[in-house]
Amino acid sequence: MNIGNVREFLASINPNDLDNIDMRMIQKMGEGVASFAPQLSVNMKQELKDFYCEVLNNSFFDIKQAEYNPNIVMEGTLQVSSLDTAHIREVINDIESEDNYVGDMEEVDLNNLNYYSFKFTQDNQSLYIFRRFTKMKKIRNGILGIFQDNSFKKLEAKKFFGIDRDIDIIIFEDQVLIVNRFALQTIFKLNDYFIERTTLALEKLDQGEVIENFNDFQKDCINDKMAARRMTKIINTPRRIEDFLEHIDQLPTVIQQFDLEIELSEENKIKYNGTKEARSQILYCISDAYYQSFILQRLGEDPS
Repeated sequence: MNIGNVREFLASINPNDLDNIDMRMIQKMGEGVASFAPQLSVNMKQELKDFYCEVLNNSFFDIKQAEYNPNIVMEGTLQVSSLDTAHIREVINDIESEDNYVGDMEEVDLNNLNYYSFKFTQDNQSLYIFRRFTKMKKIRNGILGIFQDNSFKKLEAKKFFGIDRDIDIIIFEDQVLIVNRFALQTIFKLNDYFIERTTLALEKLDQGEVIENFNDFQKDCINDKMAARRMTKIINTPRRIEDFLEHIDQLPTVIQQFDLEIELSEENKIKYNGTKEARSQILYCISDAYYQSFILQRLGEDPS
């Protein structure tokens, strides 16, 4: 994601234009959402624009970007993905659907809100900013007040809503900048995404008929979060499964060199024994994670 383009786009927003800044407060409701859309005055729009322009000008957003990897985080990077990750596109459609719109802000229960978002729109282009909602219970359960006319006066805290400087997810030009990976689950549908991608990977693998008692392997991969993340990375890598199946004859050599727990049948099929270690090693083989270095001829494995 070109963060410079994001900054320029946000700076170009005119707060006087109608419907160019949209705020949503979201409550998850089972598989759906309730989407509250408070009205914003021109002054508040200007405040929000200035606020996020200042936040995004922080040098933090200039650090190196890397493609989203469900298995590991590369230190010192922000990760970028498509809107298909964690069903982000689907969630945005849910938020903006008229069926999920709640017009009466009196129905908002701040204790039930999960996150909020801002959509900045100009010339048919949109910038989304997502942030998990911090309930601020200590403030809400205390006494909130202001100094006025040399006195300290209490403010009603039950409806107190705070917007902090943290951003979890930025969406612009069909790209997702993941500032907080945890938000992929709390805001979007990461587990559903992993299961869907894992199921697709397993279907392709099943067609190769290289694993005995495949049904057990399939069930264990779907129920094992670590395995599902690795399967997602495998299916998201073009031709990774196809290449594994085409070079399955190399598997006995890998098993021997790396002393793997994997056993092969007389037909050269993988005999899955149901252990977590064997499952992990099979996935490492599929993802071509075992290697030998050129200079020292050192054997190793790539955790990514």
